[in-house]
Amino acid sequence: HELQSRANKYISEVYIKEMDSTNALKYANKALSISEANGNVKNYLLDINQLGRVYYHFQQYENALKTYQKGIDKYNKSKDTTCLSILSQIYSNSSSSYEKLGRSEESIQAVLKGIEIAELTNSPTQKCYGLYALGYKYMNLKNYEKAEDYFLKSLRFSDSVTLDTYIYMNHHGLGINYSRWGKYDKALE
Repeated sequence: HELQSRANKYISEVYIKEMDSTNALKYANKALSISEANGNVKNYLLDINQLGRVYYHFQQYENALKTYQKGIDKYNKSKDTTCLSILSQIYSNSSSSYEKLGRSEESIQAVLKGIEIAELTNSPTQKCYGLYALGYKYMNLKNYEKAEDYFLKSLRFSDSVTLDTYIYMNHHGLGINYSRWGKYDKALE
């Protein structure tokens, strides 16, 4: 069942890349129905995440949020702690859907929840990404001081665990933030 579900997720992913929403949804739903029948919470959450990603990719943000919420609800019923890293991804992805719908505060809350879970699961990459994402979210809200704070937190953390990609990404984010803030010398630095 797990392999059948995974294969359908992969097929769905191919159709996303080919911009074929009908088949991307078809295979994501097929994967989800296999997981639902099997009762494996981890696979269910992986499949929910894929289905939500399909909806997001094809700009069906409300459907994406409803889908992600089903995953969150399923986790809350099961409390299967082996699924926490997947739950963190679901929160992160739901944040993007909230953002597209102009629901900034809910977007921020979803990222904060994802960071909280990343800390519980000792997932440095997910934590770095969450802090970095918050930097951009606050920058887009023109709260440059708070954006700076999150970029610097992500930078310090990524430096402490040697995540080079995030070190570069955060320097880039800081530069953009300082530029928009009118602190051009700091941006250049």
